[in-house]
Amino acid sequence: FTFDYPIHVIANLTKDEYVIGKGDSTFCNRIENDLNDWGNIHGSPAIKFGLYFGKYGEDKSRKYRIGRNEYGTDENIALKKILFSIVELLENKDNFNVLRRNPISPMYKGKILSVYYPNDFLNIFSDQFFYS
Repeated sequence: FTFDYPIHVIANLTKDEYVIGKGDSTFCNRIENDLNDWGNIHGSPAIKFGLYFGKYGEDKSRKYRIGRNEYGTDENIALKKILFSIVELLENKDNFNVLRRNPISPMYKGKILSVYYPNDFLNIFSDQFFYS
């Protein structure tokens, strides 16, 4: 996974390369499903990824959806903010102030950090780690 997605690749992912809901080979699908044995982040809705392709609530149409208000209302801008936030995590793994304020959901943040830095981060995905 980390060879397929070095930092410079993450920074330039397209929506269809990033979101869950657009096939098996996307960043989000692979980190959630291909790496499930590393740590299970199922059970939490797709909004944890910040941007996804699918349905929401009563609206059964499948489309791009933004999962967090801080990413705005434009999916292209949201993607840029999300990718920036992922890169920020990976480039600042030792700065807990950066890790705490980063807008990526705690579960997803923990999975990303543990996959890229398995000797530094346990594959336990709880917001208590970041906020205790």
